[in-house]
Amino acid sequence: MVTGVTVEKIESGKNKDKSKNKPLSLSRIYVMKPDGTKAARTITLDDGVFRFQVPDGKYEVLIENQGHKSYKTTLEVTGQDINLGEIILEIGEEISAAAISDKSLVHRYGTRIKYDVWRDPDKSKISMTEMISRIPDLRLSHVDGQLVFNNEKFYKILIDKEENGLVNAARQYPMEFIKAHYMKDIVVVLPGDPEYHNDAPILLINLAADLPFGVAANLAMSATTQNRYSPSADAVINTPVIGVGVSYSYYYDKAPTLTNEYMREMLSSDSQIACQESSQSSRDESKGHNISTNLFRSFANDLVQFNATLKTSYDDASSLSESISRTLDADGSVLSSDRSTVRGQSNSPFRLNAAFRLRGNFGKQIGVINKQRANRWKVEYSFNDNGNDRTDDYQSYVLHSSSGRKEHRLNSSLSSYILHGPVDLLGVADFNYYDRKYDELSDYSGSSSGFDYRQRVINGNIGLNGFFLKKKLGISASIRPEYLDNEGYYVNGTSRSPLDYDSFSLTPQVGLSYGFKYFSSSFSYSRNLKRPNVNQLNPYEDRSNPYYIKTGNPELKGSTTDAYSFRIMPRFRPGLLRMPMFSFSYSKTEGLISGITKAFDDGTAVKTYINSGNSESFGVSFYTGLYLCKKFELSPSVYYGRSRTVLPSGMVNSYNSLSASLSGRWTPKWFELSAYASLSPTLSSIQSSTLKFEPDVNMTVARYFKKIHLGTSVSVTDALHGGGRKESVIHDVNFIQRNYVERRGRMLNFKVYWRFGRFKNAETVEVSAYDM
Repeated sequence: MVTGVTVEKIESGKNKDKSKNKPLSLSRIYVMKPDGTKAARTITLDDGVFRFQVPDGKYEVLIENQGHKSYKTTLEVTGQDINLGEIILEIGEEISAAAISDKSLVHRYGTRIKYDVWRDPDKSKISMTEMISRIPDLRLSHVDGQLVFNNEKFYKILIDKEENGLVNAARQYPMEFIKAHYMKDIVVVLPGDPEYHNDAPILLINLAADLPFGVAANLAMSATTQNRYSPSADAVINTPVIGVGVSYSYYYDKAPTLTNEYMREMLSSDSQIACQESSQSSRDESKGHNISTNLFRSFANDLVQFNATLKTSYDDASSLSESISRTLDADGSVLSSDRSTVRGQSNSPFRLNAAFRLRGNFGKQIGVINKQRANRWKVEYSFNDNGNDRTDDYQSYVLHSSSGRKEHRLNSSLSSYILHGPVDLLGVADFNYYDRKYDELSDYSGSSSGFDYRQRVINGNIGLNGFFLKKKLGISASIRPEYLDNEGYYVNGTSRSPLDYDSFSLTPQVGLSYGFKYFSSSFSYSRNLKRPNVNQLNPYEDRSNPYYIKTGNPELKGSTTDAYSFRIMPRFRPGLLRMPMFSFSYSKTEGLISGITKAFDDGTAVKTYINSGNSESFGVSFYTGLYLCKKFELSPSVYYGRSRTVLPSGMVNSYNSLSASLSGRWTPKWFELSAYASLSPTLSSIQSSTLKFEPDVNMTVARYFKKIHLGTSVSVTDALHGGGRKESVIHDVNFIQRNYVERRGRMLNFKVYWRFGRFKNAETVEVSAYDM
């Protein structure tokens, strides 16, 4: 038993006059075992004395009081009372690196990094955002006020493993106004996690109590030197009755005129045409509104949660395209030439889109609060209605086209912990159904093309996810059955062809991760199905350049890909090198959906989509962080890939691809300077031959005023180029084509955002156990 500890207040850290000291009552004392679990908790009495009893052993004692710097010490109990003597707490809020340097707060296992918030002495003093930023390599970007990990934005932010209406990846700003003690712990899920199969980081926040009631908002405005303006507003209020979020954004874009060119050399000896050249200039003007509202609330002591979303949007655009083309013979003589102009106008009116979701949990308690149960369920329904009407005025005719899609989607899922504790084993099952109806029509001079097409899909997923060996080993396995039913027809001129067919498939997924002493690794295998989208299926014809026609292919089928990946992440003590990662990948695709150009002996060409022959690709990449000093860091990455594809002509096309990037950040006292530089090929398609590498440099200066929650930034994109062209080359058995795409060039982007909020933050929430 430890007894007789006196805590006194001191007016200054340098004041040695103990006669001015006064006892501090209600100071909080935490006693923890070496493994981080709680051994005891108490408070000081009016005379500043506290007592607690613990078995023999070694312990860590943490003492904190509002308005004072926290105090930490260690003790060893060996069968007799211990008196810690007189302890003095200095005045001052200590939100320092003390908690950061305490390695016991950060745990790395497999593909996850966990931070124990409830053991951090500053959890009652700082916000959720500040606490989350204490995870190594995680920070708040001053550019847009979003959290980033290794300079990459979070793909998802989940609260208790679910999407939340108050805090999510798109709505992070409320966390700046909510105290960190509402969180029990934070988990960063690295790419390649066996449970999530994610390619980007995910943030999991486990709560110690319900998020508080209050209101917050974010106002933003961005503008560029190339005539794009976009104001936006987002607000959310959480009340005891209902939670409501509202967002609105507007954009106006009048891009400068850009000119793209190509030169196609015919290789066939039977063709009278040796070369075909073309240039096409286009300019566009567009504007639009986006409005979204979501409602959320919890019921039955937070065992059931409700979320509803209503969205609508409006878009209006106009365009002008001018093309000049000519064909040449082998002697360079002009055989034919053409000049055409097309004016276009499109409109997408307001239409209602909605989604409703119920989720909850039941069964035995597994977490530190009663609301966390062993079984989770979710039911979700959504409806989407989108449409667009367009008119293109050619020199000799007018093309009217319309497109629409209505979709009903139903999702349900159930997960249950078979084991929980030192070993986690979670069973998951979900059922999904969606019904999509497409209407596409183009009409000119009495000739029509388009399709009336309906697609219904039923699929499910049954799997197991588990963590073993003190959570060092992560395992996941699942099987996904799917039934696809297509019906309808497409029209092309006077022909009318059916689109009816159905198919059944089983796709497996397997994932493994393990945390060794000096590195962690992960392996995954998955079989993925990819279906053509509506633009690829639609048999429209874009004849703005009569020598280079673009069209869809309604006879496309889906493709199947077997993908393997392996990641190695060495572990080093904090120093120059941070979070290095080696990644290896291999994939093989049958029926690859890809764009392809077909050239004919009369000089014309058609760009469309096909299911090509088998395609294989291999890739290896490396990423790391370099911390040269406290305020300066670099993040280099390199990727090498090799692809091999069988073209429709039977020709086998193989090419190597190399790309590299370097991002850096310098954070002096008054601003944040970030830069990104990359070198990558301009085009990688199944017809690529010579790859042209292009440099790209972007720089941003940003400042975030923490006290008033105001952020500003000025960025420059494509800093190395005021203009110019990007070159790429494609080829097939009868032609070689060189494409020249005009770049927008250097552009300045100005952005300002301001957020405000107020939440009814309760006193520190104490958890009653530690089991994760």
